[in-house]
Amino acid sequence: MKYVINIFTKRAKEVSNKKLEEITINASIEHISSDKLINFKDLKTIKFEEGVKSINSYALSGLTQLKSIYLAKSLEEINEGVFSECTSLENVYYYGTPEEWIILQSSNTYGVRNPMEYAKNFYVLDENSKWVTVKELTITT
Repeated sequence: MKYVINIFTKRAKEVSNKKLEEITINASIEHISSDKLINFKDLKTIKFEEGVKSINSYALSGLTQLKSIYLAKSLEEINEGVFSECTSLENVYYYGTPEEWIILQSSNTYGVRNPMEYAKNFYVLDENSKWVTVKELTITT
């Protein structure tokens, strides 16, 4: 059974026992703290809506069932270890361009990350709002 929640609330722990497979984090949540998603071990898809600005260190760590993540262009910071132990991660969808991803990553305190290091596929939107696969992404510091 698939559950989708669109708003993070103080009731997150109550909802987490329902074995949610997909959640959308809406724009009213600008910063994802390190412990917000810890109880959602069955998540397969996470969508960050436009307006989310940061994902704190290890916020998604240990979500071993996570297969796809949709990252808003509004993200300004993705901290250390966000994707550690996300061993099933296949697809990273970013609503910006590869160049914007590099700018986002180069502004992070913890260094630059190539999404192809932790996921099989990295997608960005083209000028026609269609998902295209990024085959190679070279990040130099």
